[in-house]
Amino acid sequence: EMLGIERSWERSADLRKTYELLALALVHTQRVEEAASALREYDASVSTGSAPAQARSGLSPSPGRLMVALESHRPRDVIDMTSGLDANKQARSAEVAWLARAAALCDLDRAAEGLGLFTEWLPRFAADRYEASPHVAYWRARMGLCALAAGYRQQAIEASRLASAALARQPGVSALYAACITELDRRVKHGAA
Repeated sequence: EMLGIERSWERSADLRKTYELLALALVHTQRVEEAASALREYDASVSTGSAPAQARSGLSPSPGRLMVALESHRPRDVIDMTSGLDANKQARSAEVAWLARAAALCDLDRAAEGLGLFTEWLPRFAADRYEASPHVAYWRARMGLCALAAGYRQQAIEASRLASAALARQPGVSALYAACITELDRRVKHGAA
């Protein structure tokens, strides 16, 4: 019987991961509402709410959930999901969670605080990725937008230069990444904050 319980849990975890990956894929094609709907559908199908349970357990929230909240302009949800993060954990998902938290802080007009997190976590995230990584370019563009909001124009210009160079080397990146990088580039060129 114990084996059956373990298999049931594995199927549940696989289903959760499937929905979260689907949501992440939808966000990358800028179909944010569909991504949010997929996560709501999954949450309604299980008795334990995945996001709150993860936050209480100290686990890093899934990148899919974080990106859906961030791109749905729900920064407070990102803050809630990342409130129990452990800065000592080095897991890849923890790095993404810290970067999402940084972006959410910037979206909540706490740019100095968000920029501090970007400065700490983006180098960790980028450390073992290649120079033109679209993932790094996206977070770099997010950091640049935050730098503009904090009044650090030179830092924003440098972030734009690096993110745009990555986009030029990889023109087929997701619509999400391209839109963020293009937005930073536009704001830098037009002097907008």
